[in-house]
This record gives sequence, C-alpha cells and structure tokens, in this order.
Amino acid sequence: MRVPGLMLGVLNVIAITFGQQPLHSPREKGSLQGRVVHAVTGEPVRKVTVTLVPQRPGSAPSLMNLRSVITAPDGAFSVDDLDPDHYTIVAYRLGFSRSYYGARRSGLAMPVEVKAGESPGNITIKLTPQSVLSGTLLDPDGDPAPGITVVAARFVYLQGERNLEPTGYDSTDDLGRFRIASLPAGRYYLVALSVRLPGEPEGTVATGPMFFPGVFAMDRASLLTLEPGQHLQGLNMTLRRISGVTVSGRILNLPPGEDSDVMIQVETRDPAGRLMEPSKEQAQVKDGKFAIRNLPPGSYLLKAGLLRGSGTAAHAVLEVGDHPIENVILDLREGAPVEGRLRWPGTAENEQKNRAVQITARYLPLPSLSKHAGVDSEGKFKLPGLQSGPYRLEIANLPAGMYVRSAKLGDDDVFENGLRPGEGGVVEVAISAGAAELRGSVRNAEEGPAAAATVVLIPARESPYRNLIRFAVADQHGAFLITGIVPGEYRVLAWEDADHGVWYDPDFREKHEAAAIRLVLRENGRKEIRLRAIPGN
Repeated sequence: MRVPGLMLGVLNVIAITFGQQPLHSPREKGSLQGRVVHAVTGEPVRKVTVTLVPQRPGSAPSLMNLRSVITAPDGAFSVDDLDPDHYTIVAYRLGFSRSYYGARRSGLAMPVEVKAGESPGNITIKLTPQSVLSGTLLDPDGDPAPGITVVAARFVYLQGERNLEPTGYDSTDDLGRFRIASLPAGRYYLVALSVRLPGEPEGTVATGPMFFPGVFAMDRASLLTLEPGQHLQGLNMTLRRISGVTVSGRILNLPPGEDSDVMIQVETRDPAGRLMEPSKEQAQVKDGKFAIRNLPPGSYLLKAGLLRGSGTAAHAVLEVGDHPIENVILDLREGAPVEGRLRWPGTAENEQKNRAVQITARYLPLPSLSKHAGVDSEGKFKLPGLQSGPYRLEIANLPAGMYVRSAKLGDDDVFENGLRPGEGGVVEVAISAGAAELRGSVRNAEEGPAAAATVVLIPARESPYRNLIRFAVADQHGAFLITGIVPGEYRVLAWEDADHGVWYDPDFREKHEAAAIRLVLRENGRKEIRLRAIPGN
C-alpha cells in the first residue's frame, strides 16, 4: 500500500456511517469496477488512490480490511475478489479534495453493495480539485503584518452542536501574504486570529478574531463561496488598533503563600473561539488578588486552578467591553467527583466490554469544562472534579446491538435532568442487549431509488441531556439500515441533499414535518419502511 497517511483520514471520516449496513456470508466473491474523472472538466484522472472500506456492523474499520488500487491512465479501476458486503469508496490524489463516492452536500459517503457473483460497474467518482484563498494582511499603519495565522473556517455540527471549525490555515510571510490551499468547495469565513504587533504602545493591541473584510462581529463578515478548483485572490485586510482593558478580582480559598501555584487561563467564547489557542496573557497574582491586562473586548471564559491538585478550580464568564472590570470573584473549590457503574445483561466477556467503553460528562454551555473517564474491568468509572452542572452523560463504544437503557443517580434520571455533581451516590448505568433496528428503502420523485439520500431518525421527545438522533446513507439501490437504536417513538425523514448535521436544527426539521413518518420501535424491534426523499434545496 502506498497511502498509509491517507488511511488515517479515511478511518476518521468513514466512522460516521460505518456499521449501518448488513453483512453477508462470503460464499462467492464479487468485484467492482469504476472510473475517476475530474469534477469540473469530466476528463479522466490517472494515479488516483481508490480505497474500499467494508462496513461491518459491530466492528471498527481496520487497515487490514482496506483494499486500495491506483487508477489507470484512462481513470479506470477494478477491484476483484471482494467479499459480499457494503463498501465505502474513497478517492484521493494530491491537488484534489478527498472524494467519497455518492457524497453530496452532507459529505457522507454512500455505501455500495457488492453481491456474490456480481460486479457493479457503473461507479463514477468525481474528483474535485482543491480550492485556494489568498490575500494580504497589513498592520494598522499599512505595513505588512508578518507571522499572523489566518484561518478558513466553516460551520459544522459536532455532537449535535453547531460550531465554527477550521478547514485550512496559513501564516503570513514577510510581505504579509497568505495562501490557504487544499480547501474543498464550500462556504467559508476568513479569520485573522488574535495577535499583538511589535512596537505597539502598552495597552494597545491589534486583535482578532478579525473577519474578512476587516470586522470583529461575525454577523457583519463576508461569507466566501468557493467553487471547485477556484482560486479566490485579493482577500486583503488591515488590522485595527483597539484598546485592551484590565480585568481584576480576588481568588477565594487560595491557601496562604500559594500565589505562584495558581494558574489562570483565558479562553474566548466568541464564535471563532475554537480556532484560537488559549490566551498567552499572563495573569498577575499577589496576596490572592489577580489582574489580567490588555484584554480586548469580547466574550471570555476565565478559568483558575491549582497546579497541585487538579480537582481544585473555579471559572467565571466575562463580557469585556471598553471599560475595566473589577471585583471578579474566583472561588476555588474542590470539584465533586462522580462515580458510576455499568450493569450489563448477562456476564459473558464483561471485562472486555467494560474496558472499551468511554464516559464523557459534557458541560453544554462551556464544552471546555467537560470531563472524561474510562471504565475498569468491574464496570466502575469515576469522573473527576466536576465543578458545576448539569452535564450531559455520554457513553461511547458499546458493543453492537446494545444501548443504554437508563442512567440514574438515586431516583434522579440523568437523561432527563442532567448529571448534577455533589449530590452523592453512584450513577447506575443499565445496558440492554435489545437495541432496535430500522431498515427500508428511499425513493425519489420519479419513483426510482434515491441513492445517497440521508435518512434521519429523530426521537419524538428530545432532551438536551441525551442525543438519540441517528442517521444513515442509502446505498445505490436506495436501501438503508440503522442499528443500535434506543427503543421509543420516532419520526423518520429522508433528504436527497442536505448539509451535514443540519437535521439537528429544529427550525430546519419543522419545515419538512409533513413528510415525516412516525413509528414506534420496541425492545429488539425490527421494522422496515419505505420513504420518499425530500428534494435538495
């Protein structure tokens, strides 16, 4: 194999739809043929690495399971001796975006079914040339601004939450120039990150995130649309001076003489916050009092903790404007650990199951305060130092066919009311082997198979403390399968073409409510339905 670096990226993205298609008994082999063409010109593309990843329920993709071939001069490829299965097909060549066969705006790969003794041969993969953003940054005096990080970012959904995510970046050279290459087509914000320019007066900063064409508020920024292979040039910005302010206050419960042992960190809460490194601004602490100087206007999270004793911490949310902020109180307290225990159905191989599970307490308002824990051989876990609540309890890596039936702290339902530290007791997590399954087919307006349609399963009753939304991509026949479903009442919708994760937006779903199919999935339930795909918009 010539593409070990590619494999990691393949495995990372394929996990989104992995394990949602059926496994056949490999009695007779199949094969697959196709062609890779340039998405803009239609010309064949040679020397493209085409990788097939089998989608096997209950197991993670492995390098040992991948099959890779290189396209011929006419762009053709052929893969023989394939076990009957569903496969995700990925194509990559330098200078192009990684392409997933059948992917539309959602970016989700369409699984391709290979049957015993058959050979799908109508596979055409359109390889999209990478796009480029370039321009120049100037300092407030109109001189080149070297060494500043510029990011191309777009909105995506992570854990059901809409976040601004970096897709590419570059640092300005000695002439202030930047060039962000290797971008897939799409809509981007261009952001210059937080900087302090040399030679500026004390207390004055040239600050980010600054959005193109030179504004601090994202709602006033330009949303740049990049077509496949487009080089959008002349994106020039001039950084602006702004006066930073001083934020000061007191630290409560700080042991005497331990000023040097306290660490204070500033994180931005602005939409571009995930693009930025934690503030390098050093807080000055003396006799339990602190001061942070030259903090630009914006929304921030202020975190304090002891270097010795990681469970002792405090935080405060700051809205910084044009005037100094005084009397901020950081109350250092020992975070409350939360202990829990998994209860499995039966006893076989529980130790192996336990060690695979990952526990997360996700603090939804401030994700950086979330905590993680593993599970020991006895099914016990301990989430350290939870400072405030409630948290959303997330349990990952359960075996195929299993789901979390309930999570309770005493009589309190964690999935209804959130996980609240400091109440004592042990979180009892009950696992069931009765996960439900939904399969079916999706048709388009012409009653043909809606290949690559995204099927989304939405609970009738949603809670911020449990994400039960599931989705799958229909194969070339319009068939789909969703496994590992928590029994309950659901609505099912299918879209021919939609941005990935937009179905988490209740306003978007409400527009298509009339097209939803309602159903009830019971313990170990198996249902089959037929859907009509909502046309792309």
